[in-house]
Amino acid sequence: MEAIVRTYLDTVVIGASVAGETPRNTSQAWVKVTQIGTRVIGNADVDHFHAYHIQLDCYASEGGPAGQVEAFDLYQDVRAALVNLPGTTVAAHISTVRFTAALRLPDEAFEPPRQRYILDAHIYAGAYDGVPS
Repeated sequence: MEAIVRTYLDTVVIGASVAGETPRNTSQAWVKVTQIGTRVIGNADVDHFHAYHIQLDCYASEGGPAGQVEAFDLYQDVRAALVNLPGTTVAAHISTVRFTAALRLPDEAFEPPRQRYILDAHIYAGAYDGVPS
């Protein structure tokens, strides 16, 4: 699911790169997509429908107060894109996206700290059978 979300966001979020890790060049805004976990939904004996817990770190291109608005705008773009994910043609039958948390937490590994909004999403999806949803 992590790769599906990265590929999808890379096509719909303009002005930012999307990756599974911090890019070498951090001069432009980026979204880091990390799959935190997966759990089976419904009958535990049937491994078909899952809830994928995905964390999306939305980074500004620069730190300090100047980057806060950029990070927030990127967070809003990512959230809006994920709301529209169900029903798109991707390699899974995605039925629903739910959000559990969003917080502003600058990344102090950068100097000055890089502005970042963290969005937690749960993506509910069934197994892909080769037929687009």
